[in-house]
Amino acid sequence: MAKTRLKTVVYRRAVWVDGHDPKKTLEYYLRVAHRKLPKIGNRKFVRSDGQIIKGNKPKDNPGGGLLLHLVAGTPGDHASTVPAGDDDLEEFEVGITPAPAKKDYMDGDVFALVRNDHVFLCSTVLRDASFSTYCRELFKRAGINDGADKFELQNVGNVDKVKLIKAQGVKAVEMRATLYEASTSYIGRKDDAAGAVGAAFKHLKALFGGAVPVDLENVSVSLSLSFDTRKKDGRISGDKLMRKLANDVVDDEEDDYVIVTGNNQRISQKEVFVRQKVTIDRHGKSVLRDSAWESLRKFESDLKKSGMMAQ
Repeated sequence: MAKTRLKTVVYRRAVWVDGHDPKKTLEYYLRVAHRKLPKIGNRKFVRSDGQIIKGNKPKDNPGGGLLLHLVAGTPGDHASTVPAGDDDLEEFEVGITPAPAKKDYMDGDVFALVRNDHVFLCSTVLRDASFSTYCRELFKRAGINDGADKFELQNVGNVDKVKLIKAQGVKAVEMRATLYEASTSYIGRKDDAAGAVGAAFKHLKALFGGAVPVDLENVSVSLSLSFDTRKKDGRISGDKLMRKLANDVVDDEEDDYVIVTGNNQRISQKEVFVRQKVTIDRHGKSVLRDSAWESLRKFESDLKKSGMMAQ
């Protein structure tokens, strides 16, 4: 069995309703709530399906911020099992087994690093939204009634996209639009075609010397262009093409697009999905707590260096 697991860490920001006191950040409320609720039983919440989510005692991050670990389990639930040593049999049956005494099988968990309103998450099975739900229930249980629950964890919406493209490069550009006879004719006639697909055709036309087919009618398309940095031939010209195309797409405010940067950040029309693939030490079906927290620290450090957290 592999000793590590490939996981995805994500970056969110807590966004509050207008008029909220900026000094009262998500980290502030979490610290207040945990001081008021020191026992695990006070930090345990039952969902409508019987699943329980509970939070462990938080830890101070050495570099600032708060480290958290939430787990989910369903009391009395059984785990499915598959037989071993059945190579000579013709069929098998899937069985179930109960959890050991005074234990529940873990359905999933979430690791978090919260600094002010910056939130870094790594989850297994559970959705990231489980963290928001836990925070709201925690604040309610702690009796904090000054708008602590009036927040949303959002993807980053005000990052300088052009700056991000320049810093990280472009791995792929995905565009979704509709091509019809008038637009394809326009693309064939004009050097400066409008829209994301128009931008793509403009650069493809330059790349292929104008030999781009424009006889498509009533075609809905999803266009994806990617750049393989592993191949040396044409690396410089290919990279320049992708960056130029990405910048043209960002400048257009109408079409639906996703730009994947060299660091696998996803830029859409309205927001930036900031995430990163990391390798974390395995712990059963999840990952080791300290290894997960260390990955979140490094993720935060990388974002600081890139300037994204200063946006």
